Formats: sequence, structure tokens, C-alpha cells
Amino acid sequence: MDGAIAATRDEGVGGRLAIVRNELMPKTRAALIDRVLTTVISTPTARLAKLALEAMNRAIETGPDAAPARIVAPFDLFLPTKV
Repeated sequence: MDGAIAATRDEGVGGRLAIVRNELMPKTRAALIDRVLTTVISTPTARLAKLALEAMNRAIETGPDAAPARIVAPFDLFLPTKV
């Protein structure tokens, strides 16, 4: 995807294309600020791991007859105006 960022910058078409990237890193943050990217969707792995561990602990405590745990996978959405 770094190639898409570079090509968009080189061609000067930032803002005319909708480009979504995963994970906020220095390069994607800079591309958002420059409006080369439309948005970045990031997975907060620490929060996801915490939810999974909590679900596993509940499964151990409630036993095999309990209803399955439902976890809504968290994500962070970054926009150029909110970086």
C-alpha cells in the first residue's frame, strides 16, 4: 500500500481518490494529514486481546452449557480532520 501512497503523491490526485489504509503508522498518518488517504482503519490489538481474555474467563467460569460469548471486534477510524 505504500506504493499507492507514493503513486497518489506523484500523480497529484490526492483528494480525488478514496483510499483506505489499515493501521495508523507514521507514513499513513502523514498521508492522512496531506489528504492523500481518505481514512485509516486500525485494530486496537490490546483492547481486542482484553475482550478475548474476558470472554475466555467467562467461558471457564460458566461452563460448557453457557451461551457462546459475543465479542464485537473493536476498531478505530482515523480521518484527516481527526489526526
